[in-house]
Amino acid sequence: MKEAYYFSHDSNARHDPKISAMRGVYGAEGYGWYWMIIEMMRDSEGYRLDMQSKYAFNAFALQLQADCSKIEEFIEDCINEFHLFESDGKFFWSNSLLRRMAQREEVRAKRSAAAKARWDKEKSESGDDNENAHSMQMHDDSNANAMQGKESKGKESKRNKKEKKICPEPPTAVQDNHPPQKDNKDKYGPENTYYKMAVYFKSKIDEMAAREGLHHLTGKTNLQTWADDFRKLVELDKQSDKDLIRSVMDWVVNDDFWKSNVLSAEKFRKQFPRLVLAMKKKTKSSKVVPIGTSKKPLISIADHPSSGPEVSDAEFEEMMRMAKEMSTSKGGRSHA
Repeated sequence: MKEAYYFSHDSNARHDPKISAMRGVYGAEGYGWYWMIIEMMRDSEGYRLDMQSKYAFNAFALQLQADCSKIEEFIEDCINEFHLFESDGKFFWSNSLLRRMAQREEVRAKRSAAAKARWDKEKSESGDDNENAHSMQMHDDSNANAMQGKESKGKESKRNKKEKKICPEPPTAVQDNHPPQKDNKDKYGPENTYYKMAVYFKSKIDEMAAREGLHHLTGKTNLQTWADDFRKLVELDKQSDKDLIRSVMDWVVNDDFWKSNVLSAEKFRKQFPRLVLAMKKKTKSSKVVPIGTSKKPLISIADHPSSGPEVSDAEFEEMMRMAKEMSTSKGGRSHA
């Protein structure tokens, strides 16, 4: 059975800026994932983990007891956003862990060399036989390897406390004074679809900001980060309808509420389901016709009566007389 080792770490590691940023997104669960991954690296050859094999993230998810896509997103963020890990695309590792394990091996090698030198000196001075010399060497080698024995699980004796101070500390981001070097080559080129989405959304926000008189609203925008957020929206969140995404981009910068709350690709991705529902609801309500009304134009079926020339009393009496005579004439004909 493989010998087990324990890890201790600084009690204030959670306050490190990098880890604080990670905890702000993934909470205590992400903090636990981080240290479990460090433990996995410590047990792996070369202190690094494979990330290119087909089911690598499935294996990590099993160890961390979480969803595979969630763990993949977490590890990518630890590499690209929080800079807690370094990667060459095939493996990922912790520079802090590598330095501390190298320091541990260096201390162990120095102890072994010192023990051998002491044994050689004592052998030459005492002239003891080979058996006694062999016993002395085994005793000194045992002392030289005491460093490794201290890491084994179990109770530590008081006589090992001085040696414990020499033992290298486990990796923590707080003591990592050498931030990982960033790759100067951009991950998303100008012709990349996700980069184009980032450029388009930034242009819509800039237009809105100009209308509102807000200058430099997106002055510090990292288009590479925005492009990666849109990639996650499409690939991880399974939002593959790019026409819908563009429609929401066009709508959100004109909505009175959302235009001041969605000013980055990260916020856009986080609020996307709510934005779609809000957009469709407002679009639908704008098309509703109130009951009892119609959008059809009114058609006049009769002209409004206009006032004719005024009739005098004498003319009115003459008209009534003529009407009476005509009525009498019709009555006489009907009797005939």
